[in-house]
Amino acid sequence: MVFVLALFCIALATLVPISPKTNAAFAAESEGMLCTDGTIVGGYRTFNLVATDGYTSEPDGNSIYDWGYGVMGNGFQLPGPILCAITGEVIDITLTNQLPVATSIQLPGFTNVTYNDGISSGPVGPVFDATGAMISLVPQALPGSSITYRFKANNAGTYVYQSGTDPQLQVQMGLFGAIVIRPAGITVTADDVMNIPYYDGLATQLTNASAGMTAGEAATLAANAKCAYVSIDNPSKCDPLAIYDGSIDGENILILSEIDPAIHTFIEQAFTANDFTKLNWNSYPTGYEAHYFMINGRSMPDTLAPNNAPWMPWQPYGAMAHVQPWDVHTNALDAMLRYINVGNAAYDFHPHSNHEHVIAQDAALMKGKTAGVVNDNTEEKFNILINPGGSVDATFRWTNEESYDDVNGFRVPVAQPNGPNLNQGSYWSGSPYLGSEGLLNPGVLTKSQCGEYYHVAHNHDLTQVTNYGITFGGMMTLIKVEPPAALQTRMNLKCN
Repeated sequence: MVFVLALFCIALATLVPISPKTNAAFAAESEGMLCTDGTIVGGYRTFNLVATDGYTSEPDGNSIYDWGYGVMGNGFQLPGPILCAITGEVIDITLTNQLPVATSIQLPGFTNVTYNDGISSGPVGPVFDATGAMISLVPQALPGSSITYRFKANNAGTYVYQSGTDPQLQVQMGLFGAIVIRPAGITVTADDVMNIPYYDGLATQLTNASAGMTAGEAATLAANAKCAYVSIDNPSKCDPLAIYDGSIDGENILILSEIDPAIHTFIEQAFTANDFTKLNWNSYPTGYEAHYFMINGRSMPDTLAPNNAPWMPWQPYGAMAHVQPWDVHTNALDAMLRYINVGNAAYDFHPHSNHEHVIAQDAALMKGKTAGVVNDNTEEKFNILINPGGSVDATFRWTNEESYDDVNGFRVPVAQPNGPNLNQGSYWSGSPYLGSEGLLNPGVLTKSQCGEYYHVAHNHDLTQVTNYGITFGGMMTLIKVEPPAALQTRMNLKCN
């Protein structure tokens, strides 16, 4: 027993950050996008972050030494906190540097950003050394010091924030996060919900109203609706395509990244040896080659775990969206999926066998107005290309095309294969009907909770849905399609 406990203690010791910092605190499990809202101080929305180090885990058992942003007092996490605000707010982000090298926060997409490091202040811009060589894209915090960046959230959208100091290394090490800005003063009304476009495969585009939604149904749904972008015709209204389900799991974010573990090991060894002169990109002696590909700092199957899964305390964000079958009368609000790419290549993300409706790219609604005519460049996409440093916002709906209804007895004539020919996965109930669970083959353990269906979403470059070359893993997740709420109530199902 003493030997076993000793091994356990040694294993825990390998996950203690090299620098004596506080790690992220445990929090309640949840689903959907998990916002950090900051505090309002002196009229400014204020976020206090630290740059520190820690370890993350991979599904193959490897642990990776990382750098990352965290909330002051909570310590390291990967990726950094998702900072949420509304348009019109002035935002202060104070960064305290607990790393032994200078670092910073770069804010692509925001204008008129200023800084104050306690010694100097002014507009952000490149920083140069005494020889004239640029050492940072923005003013930085030296080890043990702090710097505050201030900017106004003029436009709604999904943005990345990341280190502007030695970004080839520091972003790869994990210094990145997301900012989500929502439009201020927008209330989604019943009329807005009635005017949401209804896509049914016909050449003529319908709306929820023309598809049969009643005013009462629209009013019920409007109470739970949120807005991502305002209308270009009327800035006081929400664009119909940007209305989404505002429930706890109706808004999701997928921050796509990759890791070359050799770089992380090199930095870890230099850090351990106190050889801080090597903590830069130019010191790395070999070529870059990624082996882990992540969504929200996790690789499949860890992407499926909820937010704040206690066995991954430093990787707090899950990546599995939850939806119910779209229904014009009871569930006509789409899910919102926000994508960010902080990797070194464009990622071709593929919502398996379904389209998503891309409504914005790089925090800009894909609509324009010329001579009073609205040009709608939003589109249904089977593969969604997210460029390095860029973002894409898309909505998703799952339609029950076969009208599966286990309660009312509707049965599509599905020929059930016999046992020897039946190939079942552990994420499927064994039945083709939502809300029903069937017999599984001997030895197959189901991960189904309530007869749900799991819809795959993954990077379409199959070399990047691997964990150090082992398939399937990497940049992959699932979308959980739960039985309709009414069916869950009638059958006493508990999907969450």
